[in-house]
Amino acid sequence: MEYTIGEKAEDIKDTNIIKKGVIVNFTMRQVEEHEISLGKLLKELSAKKELEEAKITNIERNHKFVLKLSEKNLFTAHMYQEAKAIVHVAKFKIKEVEEQVEEYRKEREEIYKQVPELNTK
Repeated sequence: MEYTIGEKAEDIKDTNIIKKGVIVNFTMRQVEEHEISLGKLLKELSAKKELEEAKITNIERNHKFVLKLSEKNLFTAHMYQEAKAIVHVAKFKIKEVEEQVEEYRKEREEIYKQVPELNTK
């Protein structure tokens, strides 16, 4: 690959760089920002991995029966628990949305009473 300077900017970090072989315009600021975001992602992933490893160790130490379960049974239990959690949250969200829909229906009805020309039905 060959690199050349494209359009120069007042701040050198904002100067466009042309990568020949394939044409890709970018700035050193963009490279630095991407490197920073990758560094943050690595830290987050490492922290999450360590947390989950600690959970595994804790569960295996305090609930030894888990070690005797087959992968299929572990997966089935996981899917069951995940589905229960989603259903639980969805029940509350559905009720909330239904209440909002009813509020809008009542408000629309009142608007039509007060300003009938808005009712295009």
